[in-house]
Amino acid sequence: MSLPLGLLAEAGLDTGGRILAFSDGGGRIVLQREADAVEALLRDGTL
Repeated sequence: MSLPLGLLAEAGLDTGGRILAFSDGGGRIVLQREADAVEALLRDGTL
C-alpha cells in the first residue's frame, strides 16, 4: 500500500516508518504507528 507523504507527515510518521493496519470492527481500517499499536496491545490487551 502506498500513502501520500502529506498524510504521513500530518500523522507524524517518517518515510520508512512502520505502521500497522487493522479493522476497528466497525468496518473502518485504522492505521497506527507500530510502536503505538504494540504499546496499546500490551497495555489494554486489544488494539
